[in-house]
Amino acid sequence: YTINLASFNDSEEFIFEMRKEELPKIDGFEIEPPVRVRMTLTKEKDSEVLAMGALEAAAGAQCSRCLEPVKIGVKAEFTAVFKDREKITGDDLENDIYEYANNVINPAEFIGQALLLELPSKPVCFEACAGLCPVCGKNRNNEKCGCKSEAAKGFSPFSSITIEDGKIKKTEE
Repeated sequence: YTINLASFNDSEEFIFEMRKEELPKIDGFEIEPPVRVRMTLTKEKDSEVLAMGALEAAAGAQCSRCLEPVKIGVKAEFTAVFKDREKITGDDLENDIYEYANNVINPAEFIGQALLLELPSKPVCFEACAGLCPVCGKNRNNEKCGCKSEAAKGFSPFSSITIEDGKIKKTEE
């Protein structure tokens, strides 16, 4: 989806849907089409265009604890500034100003970034997900396995470490 800046004077609202093929890929997530976008573009000084709006989408992922599929709803508000490629400076790029060329804006990159910022770093199917048993691998949400975990046996990754005279020492086992 692209927007021709010559199609309006000072400010215009755009409502559109983006297909997942139009958006950058996000590792670990499958964006479910469509991504709904409502955006107002306002022409500012010196070939700058202010974009403000909101998006709604859904993404499929894998639960980080039990590996079951999970669907995540995403709602995000965004603000972005676009500037003509011919007038963009190094400072603009450092300040996350997006470029446009030939009087046409393609919002795919910043819409993708807005989505990425709203997606969880470790998606879970539900907050109390018990995850997989570290011993037998069974999904502890569906069945109890009876395995004793290393933690239950008194295992500690710090058991071989002591502090003597303010210095950390590793003891031999």
